Amino acid sequence: MKHLLLFTFLAVCAVSASQGYSLYASNPMLNIAHTVKDHAVLKRDLIEDSAQCLKDLHSLFSNFSEVSFKVVDYSGTSINDPGKYYECESDENVTYCAAEMDFSPIVPGIKDVKQGFCIPSSCNNETFMAAYNFLKPFSDFPLPDLTKLSCNGTMEKSTYLYAGYSICGILVLIVIIATIYDIITEPEVENGYHIINDDIQKERGFLGKLLAGFSMKSNYPRLFAPVPEETKMLNGIRVLAMFYVILGHTNAFLPSMSFSVSNNIWFFSNVYFSFSFQFIEGGFFAVDIFFYLSGFLVTYSLMKALNERGKLNLPLVYFHRWWRLTPVVGFMILFSMGIATYAITGPNRYLIASNPDNMNRSCEKWWWTNLLYINNVVPFNPETFEECIGWTWYLANDFQFFLITPIIMFIYKKKKLAGLGIILFLCLASFASIVGITLHFNLSYMDGKYFNYLYVSPWGRITPYLVGQLTALYILHRGKFQVRKVVRSLGMTFGLIIMLVNIYGTYKSNEWGMIQKIFYFTFSRASFCCGLGIITVYFYNGYGGVVKDFLSHDFWTPLARLTFSAYMIHPMVMQIIYVSNASSVTWSPYNVSIDFVGFVVLSYFCALLLYIFVEKPFMNVEKVVLERFQFK
Repeated sequence: MKHLLLFTFLAVCAVSASQGYSLYASNPMLNIAHTVKDHAVLKRDLIEDSAQCLKDLHSLFSNFSEVSFKVVDYSGTSINDPGKYYECESDENVTYCAAEMDFSPIVPGIKDVKQGFCIPSSCNNETFMAAYNFLKPFSDFPLPDLTKLSCNGTMEKSTYLYAGYSICGILVLIVIIATIYDIITEPEVENGYHIINDDIQKERGFLGKLLAGFSMKSNYPRLFAPVPEETKMLNGIRVLAMFYVILGHTNAFLPSMSFSVSNNIWFFSNVYFSFSFQFIEGGFFAVDIFFYLSGFLVTYSLMKALNERGKLNLPLVYFHRWWRLTPVVGFMILFSMGIATYAITGPNRYLIASNPDNMNRSCEKWWWTNLLYINNVVPFNPETFEECIGWTWYLANDFQFFLITPIIMFIYKKKKLAGLGIILFLCLASFASIVGITLHFNLSYMDGKYFNYLYVSPWGRITPYLVGQLTALYILHRGKFQVRKVVRSLGMTFGLIIMLVNIYGTYKSNEWGMIQKIFYFTFSRASFCCGLGIITVYFYNGYGGVVKDFLSHDFWTPLARLTFSAYMIHPMVMQIIYVSNASSVTWSPYNVSIDFVGFVVLSYFCALLLYIFVEKPFMNVEKVVLERFQFK
């Protein structure tokens, strides 16, 4: 066996030598082996006073052994290669290390590369770094700079971890007790749904009602409660939009969040700009669908309330919106800082363990901006993205848009033209700001500055919300009407074409001039939602045939109620799985499809747990408290 390993090792060295510069440059451990083996200058008298790590490296590659083969074979063999993580971890003679390297002195522009090293067990962070830097000048082939090394994958338990476990434990305990309490008091059942009658309510009292609000027995059936028929078709649209978001994030996270980027990243870069790929790239419009639906539903419900009551309790309206979101947001902040960080395994765990604060620094500093829903503008740094749980930029925008909606509805109620004028003014102001910012900063599609200046900003994302408002106002003003079959077929087709043109409009966006960029950045989101608005109007009036029936099916109802929790949890699920990846990944449509289906199932399962233990119970708490103090 030893002779076979020796032959294999020499064969590898021979082939490597024939490949020359590029192979040695991308395989630092093989380069070290070659340096020690072939350089007579590296005699033992030069290193006899050095650390044991360097002595063992010298011994391994001067006198070949089975461990020598493992050290080379288990280490990363190319750029962004974690190596054979599990094999190295399970062998007591060697130690796994994760490194960050700078290849820019060798290959310009290639920085922040991750590499896996399997080194003798006598080595640690400091001694291997010293040995690497000692051997570097003797190498025939340039070695990249070793900027960071972590040979310890153990993370110390933090306060956030214990707090996360404690909160989860308390919530689980409360839900169990509440469910038992609910079973004992046994509310009446009508049409499959639990109805708490007045006698039981009186027996329970205020604290009993609060406790019953956490009951799994009562909360789970609420997922399937019927929704108003006129807006039922929006359930299917909401869920499909959530699927679209997960698809887009799967495609984005696969090549970027693993230990290494996709090992066919150049192929991915070419596919990215192909025409067929623009459907996946268009997943960014899924968020605009959410803004449109929010604007539509908020306007629709507020105007109906105004028409029925003539007034609104504004402080209560704002508090209800804040409370509706905040328990889940607060729980996810704590979860991301504690449990999620420590759930990561694989090579990346080593780099996280060397500086766990990197995972939590943004939340430690900026958590309060998430709870105030200003995290899309604070902190504002056009060069970096420092948000705590960054995907909640959407919630910040949505909450800010909600703040102005009741005021606009009050004005519209008093004077329609004034209300419509405000909406039109906000649209024009958004268009003007996008044009000015694009010109001033010379933005390109989806680059870093575009993301910070336009993608997450309220001035860049408000138009879909305003289109949703206008659609709701039109429906409430016009009511239901009949349209000839040819007209409605043409209208719905036209709306769909508008949406598809915007989705595929990013084709060859890397070749756009300034006029094309300004036009697309300014009008794409609003026009996309105008197409959706046309379709919504026809659906509301009972048209749409099989498509409307499909989107209105009861199947979508529980999934639609889980959408908020699914949006909050799905990036965390992806992060834990992809960051824990122990090998190089290959981007392909098939891999993306398989991962997408898995993430949909996992995300909605986790969303169900989040709904049962956090979202719905705290919605019930608000209801019980408001009823107790008779707020309306």
